[in-house]
Amino acid sequence: MTKPIEEVNKVPKQRKKGLRIQVLKRATLSVEFLKTMLHNMSRAVADKIDEINKRNYYPVPDKDTGSNLAKTIGEAAEIVGSKEYPSARELIEDLTEEILLDSARGNIGLIVTAWLSAFLVRLSEGEELNSKTLAHAFKEGEKAAYEVLDNPRKGTVLDPITSSSKAALAASENQADLRELVKAVRAKAQTALEKTTEELEALLKGDFSPEEIQRLKKEKVVDAGAFGFVIMLGRFLDLLQSAARE
Repeated sequence: MTKPIEEVNKVPKQRKKGLRIQVLKRATLSVEFLKTMLHNMSRAVADKIDEINKRNYYPVPDKDTGSNLAKTIGEAAEIVGSKEYPSARELIEDLTEEILLDSARGNIGLIVTAWLSAFLVRLSEGEELNSKTLAHAFKEGEKAAYEVLDNPRKGTVLDPITSSSKAALAASENQADLRELVKAVRAKAQTALEKTTEELEALLKGDFSPEEIQRLKKEKVVDAGAFGFVIMLGRFLDLLQSAARE
């Protein structure tokens, strides 16, 4: 059984002009890695459907964000898992050109599939997976997520998407290895999720009473879409971190 990601050419730590140069691990994507990534994302979201749904107050409190996200990722994972692909690039082409377009459900499905498609396409363009290619992929995903919305708002899924992109870019500029990038992205995405509570009043004003909004803020309710995205992102980062240790 092949490893999900293979490390190649570890660069030894060095010092130059008093600055420490981090180890930069380079890796290659594989079909197995991508299938495992989608499977893990799907399972994680499915396990948290009810928790995501109950946080669904914006844009419409219809309590279906978790259900839609689970259907979106679950269907994509199931289809990809049932097929054989000669290369990771061909899997990504199939996923982004057809499967994700058909599987997207609801507003959250539209945003997440746009993000994931752009993210994976950018990864497939590089010959190796390292902190710089990941940073570029996060940035492309962020751009795509904004482009599908007519009225992007703070306090939504866009917050952890933006924060993870900025964290990945900063880590790559500091020549961080994959494990350091994972830590940075995870921390910033979680912080952005928690801060969505601060935007509840701006998002819900007019649709909820001031008392209801204050109650939600007191309960530290976070955005449902942001919560779902961070769950998905966490499974990707877990897999990447595990592979980087091998």
